[in-house]
Amino acid sequence: QDAGNRAKLMTAIGYYQKGEYQKCIDFIDGYSKTSSTIDAGAYSLKGDCYVNLKKYDEALGCFSDALSAANENPYLAPFIMAKQARIYNEKKEYAKELEVYETIKKEYPTYTGIEVDKYIQRAKTLAEGNK
Repeated sequence: QDAGNRAKLMTAIGYYQKGEYQKCIDFIDGYSKTSSTIDAGAYSLKGDCYVNLKKYDEALGCFSDALSAANENPYLAPFIMAKQARIYNEKKEYAKELEVYETIKKEYPTYTGIEVDKYIQRAKTLAEGNK
């Protein structure tokens, strides 16, 4: 089963790299859950596909699943949360974007994947201008 799962994920990644996002999603949907780290990556990849298809609500659902699977992993969780924040920005839901960035700063203060203070300031400015 593990080999079959790995094959499905590798095939999904190949489709993603070719820009065939729906095929990537189909392969991920056939994948069986195994370990939290791999599951988080699979859900995140599926979310990335939905982002590229401009299906933002579906992407948010996938990133939420990825976050649950990441189980507060200090490397994966804030990385996935930053993806959620970018979607909120795209949807012009700046208060939600700000909330996610502030959560990253509070719960993962050592995360260096993004300049979180810069994004917090941008989201604050946009949220205030959107009132």
